[in-house]
Amino acid sequence: MKQLLALMFLITFFAHAAAPEPGSQYLKAAEGGDRRAQYYLADSWFSSGDLGKAEYWAQKAADNGDADACALLAQIKITNPVSLDYPGAKRLAEKAAKAGSKAGGNYAGAGSGQRSGRTPGLSESHLAAAKRL
Repeated sequence: MKQLLALMFLITFFAHAAAPEPGSQYLKAAEGGDRRAQYYLADSWFSSGDLGKAEYWAQKAADNGDADACALLAQIKITNPVSLDYPGAKRLAEKAAKAGSKAGGNYAGAGSGQRSGRTPGLSESHLAAAKRL
């Protein structure tokens, strides 16, 4: 029985040790300057909870003109306690919306009386508070 438990532990350990980093399939293209790969990498890091890496790659993609990255960066700026910036998030969301990002439009319209057909989420509530600043 002990041998079976030890074997199960080893299999589990090695299975987790070989797991790739989030978004690793985008890393090479992102490092090469592909703005969409940078956005996908940022979104992967955001989904996994590493807001620092998410912000780094979202900023790179936004600097390269990716509208969805601007929207993601706005979301990070109202979620990450280290870089909390409501006015900056509002500017980014409006920039994303003007550039055609649907996500940016959702954030930029938060609290403005525009109806999206759904209940506003926490991020939208934060942006509504930022609009009142």
